[in-house]
Amino acid sequence: MRLKVLLIVLLASFLSCPSALADTFMGSTGGSWQPVPVLDQNPPPFWDNGSWDGNPPGNVGLVLTSTDVSRGLPVSNLQYWAMDPGRTVDTQVVFNGVLAGQAETMLITIAGNAPYNSLYAYNTADQAQTTLLFSGVTSTPQTVTVNIPYAQYGFLLTNPNSGYAFYSGFSPNFAFFRDANLPGTWWIGVEDLPLTNSDIDYNDMIVKVSTVPLPSSIFLLGSGVLGLLGLGWRRKTG
Repeated sequence: MRLKVLLIVLLASFLSCPSALADTFMGSTGGSWQPVPVLDQNPPPFWDNGSWDGNPPGNVGLVLTSTDVSRGLPVSNLQYWAMDPGRTVDTQVVFNGVLAGQAETMLITIAGNAPYNSLYAYNTADQAQTTLLFSGVTSTPQTVTVNIPYAQYGFLLTNPNSGYAFYSGFSPNFAFFRDANLPGTWWIGVEDLPLTNSDIDYNDMIVKVSTVPLPSSIFLLGSGVLGLLGLGWRRKTG
């Protein structure tokens, strides 16, 4: 009986712990998730600027709060990650994986410079190690499942046509958003030009990142618990 209770508690602790079910967002000390304000404030958040693309699509905030159901929008309870004070961009955002090799689901929503931009995950322990997520993407929503084989990773946007390369771990070209009630999912807005030569609207590529909610290790744990419980029941009734 004690073993049965212990196994049930162990399984419940894994299934109820958010860190066991999804990757972990890692921002800089001093950053926080802030509610998306009424747009066009003065001064605005770092991503809330006029867009050369016009409206629609407008900047990333306008996109994520739009009612474009073909892209799964709007995002409810939208928040953005920023440094305090001043609502400025965090240039050191990476992710800790549940397990090296966990699969991820990426939904492309908007990509400017589509024939040239490519999005990668990169290994923070070795930036030369990268995993391609999208290459030459279009504005049509696309969903792919990609194996990211790094325990900690960031995102990299490259444009071989211009020679630009931007890393989420040390570049101001990435804005991160989330639904406050939806763990394990983020929206990433990317600016594909240096900020000194762009409209800073962070809508050149907008990607939805959703980690697989139950890694294989959790399934194995659950199967083992159920097996042990079944064995105990058979011994009791046999």
